[in-house]
Order: sequence, then C-alpha cells, then structure tokens
Amino acid sequence: MRKILFVLIILWLTIPAIHAQKVGLVLSGGGAKGLTHIGIIRALEENNIPIDYIAGTSMGA
Repeated sequence: MRKILFVLIILWLTIPAIHAQKVGLVLSGGGAKGLTHIGIIRALEENNIPIDYIAGTSMGA
C-alpha cells in the first residue's frame, strides 16, 4: 500500500512538469536584424520569460 501511495505522489508531482510550455527563439540573418536580436533577448529577460530553445542563421547564430 505504501508503494502504491508513493508512486501516485510521484506521478502527481511530475505530471505538471510534462505539460509545461516551452519557448523557442528563432533569430534570422542580416546585420540590422542581428542588432535587434539583442533588444529582443533583453526584453524577454526583463519580463522573466525563459528561453528553452534557440536557433539562428548568419548574424542570428
């Protein structure tokens, strides 16, 4: 009985983490756009928005 209760508690604690929303940031190429990326990343950090994935090309990389 204790094992079943333990398993149920573990499942109850981990299910919200499975459905957590992920944030991806895609940065494009180009010199002017590359400088704009700095401001966008700064704004995300100021608003406490975590970035889970980052992809970029050229200046965005």
